[in-house]
Amino acid sequence: MRIMNPNPPSTPAIGSGDDANPLSTTLIFVFEFLIELNAARKSYSMINVHRLMLSRTLPLVEAIP
Repeated sequence: MRIMNPNPPSTPAIGSGDDANPLSTTLIFVFEFLIELNAARKSYSMINVHRLMLSRTLPLVEAIP
């Protein structure tokens, strides 16, 4: 059974170093993600689904819920 690498060399992991928390991010990263969805012409309801997923998955980002 072959196990695929979840972070192939062309896709760097978020964070720096092996001890980085995969569920931590910055507010700028969240804004850029949502802006990319808007630029891709996703509907407002789809953007809201992604925003809700982020708010339920991530801890407080820079002390903002």
